[in-house]
Amino acid sequence: MIFRTPVDEFVTLPLSGAQKNGSQVQVFFNVDTVLPKDLPPGIYRLRIDYGVTYNKSNYSLNGEAFAGRPATVTTGAQQAESDFYSPTIRASGTYITGQQVNAATIQPRIPWVILANYASNGYYGVTSDEDKSTFALFRPQSDTG
Repeated sequence: MIFRTPVDEFVTLPLSGAQKNGSQVQVFFNVDTVLPKDLPPGIYRLRIDYGVTYNKSNYSLNGEAFAGRPATVTTGAQQAESDFYSPTIRASGTYITGQQVNAATIQPRIPWVILANYASNGYYGVTSDEDKSTFALFRPQSDTG
């Protein structure tokens, strides 16, 4: 099973469209998209990243790679926020096996791996029995076993 982002939208606006409001600069934009009909059932959040374009390259408001996850600032300076997450959105649909899934019944879970840096029988780490059907560990290509 391959997981990937079901929707990616990229919108650019000229700086001339910005409006000054006191000490703030505001930019208003619209993104009109339709979710795919085959959206996998799950619990989703929208992530909105914003930044600037300079010399045909896109940057976050901190001058870092656009849409990246910046390292924590330890200098005491306040870091500019370059992204926003929506509340969770539940999506019902058809699972890869053909089973209909009601999003209200989906239990949010985060799979955990322990001993991830410890090799045993060619595999790294251990997961819980409850995660076996939805989460798998892999054998690194460089491991000759």
